[in-house]
Amino acid sequence: MRRELRQAHGVELGETVETATAKFIWFGTDYLFDGLTFVHELGPHGVFAVHGYPISDEVSTFIVETDEQSWRAAGWTGSTPASHRGPATW
Repeated sequence: MRRELRQAHGVELGETVETATAKFIWFGTDYLFDGLTFVHELGPHGVFAVHGYPISDEVSTFIVETDEQSWRAAGWTGSTPASHRGPATW
């Protein structure tokens, strides 16, 4: 339904489309976050945002997100999912 409404009234409502260049990497950890946690940090390569949360009584997940310029400055340009994979224990 949303798609049909957007197509029918997008111009009238001032719809714009922007392709973002944000980069992210998703991790798992045995560190247990205390609920949903947001951290924004200005480091030597730019601003990085982390959002983490528990997904069970034993593990959490967290996502590190940044803009493309900071991603490249940190040297993550050639990163692939396999280059950050750790041991699967659960």
